[in-house]
Amino acid sequence: MNPLRFELRNKEQGLKIRLSGEFIRVGRAEDNTVVLNDPSVSRYHVNLYPKESNLIVEDAGSKTGFFVNGVAQRAPTSLKSGDLLKIGTQTFSIFIDAGAISEEAVGTPPGGVPIGGASAEEGVVSRRRKILYGAVAAFLIALALGGKQEEAPPLARDDILDADSVSKALDARLLNADSARHKSRGEIEAEGKFQEGMREYNNGNYVRAIGRFEEALTQNPTMDSATDYLQFSRARLKSQINDLMQDGQRSYALLQYSRARAQFAQVLSIMSEQIPGYWQQIAQKSLSTDDGRKPAQEDSLLDIPCERTKEQATCKLAVELIKQSRQALGEEDTIR
Repeated sequence: MNPLRFELRNKEQGLKIRLSGEFIRVGRAEDNTVVLNDPSVSRYHVNLYPKESNLIVEDAGSKTGFFVNGVAQRAPTSLKSGDLLKIGTQTFSIFIDAGAISEEAVGTPPGGVPIGGASAEEGVVSRRRKILYGAVAAFLIALALGGKQEEAPPLARDDILDADSVSKALDARLLNADSARHKSRGEIEAEGKFQEGMREYNNGNYVRAIGRFEEALTQNPTMDSATDYLQFSRARLKSQINDLMQDGQRSYALLQYSRARAQFAQVLSIMSEQIPGYWQQIAQKSLSTDDGRKPAQEDSLLDIPCERTKEQATCKLAVELIKQSRQALGEEDTIR
């Protein structure tokens, strides 16, 4: 059975750590699988290992623990694609077998993979780049020795991995050249929309995040990060709505009608964001009434056109259960 493949991405530094293996150790010490050259990281900070279809992160005796989606953790925690893992001051996005990870997952060189700081020279060098850089280094050395034309023996895998000292400088030049590449207006606008989408995603506003990522892809259809997070946002939104509906139905079954109403109203509020200009229409409608009074938010949500939402059946069920909860509360008030 092939080991679970996963990828850690640090968007701010433009780093991608592709790893495969049964057990990954992360920390500042040089004998870790992944070395983070960051004083906020403990010598042995966390361990990562696959379990079923998820990735498990556990504390390895660190001083500060770790954060998952902004929540401090100490106990072993299951990670899914799209989760954010913060180690020290560095935040990584988790990608697990999501199709974005190449079949050429990078093996770990002896002594670990040094990552940290803002220096591109400390970034991860993929196997393909190492092969290329090893070949370039050999060519440059041959020229320096007088341009001998003798065919060099093929590089062994260990030789390629040990070429880090040469490949780092070349990799830094490549990264700097890429960052200096002139970007089109569409690419620049797409990056702006992506940043807006990430803010909404991190705040749990998945409907708005979906809109921003879709706009980013309209400007730049080849933007892989926007494609990934669009999928994650849709999955998170569906899970969010399902959780609220289950909690609301549980409250309703326990005769906790006020709580149920609030939970179903939250579902409808989320769905209302899927309808462009819905709340503007409600505000305009209130201005056209004789008294000019705004209807209560719950009343406005009960009038939501469910056929214009993404989850029409769920929307209609939430509306009906709010009405039933209100009726039950009215009957209780009459009895009292």
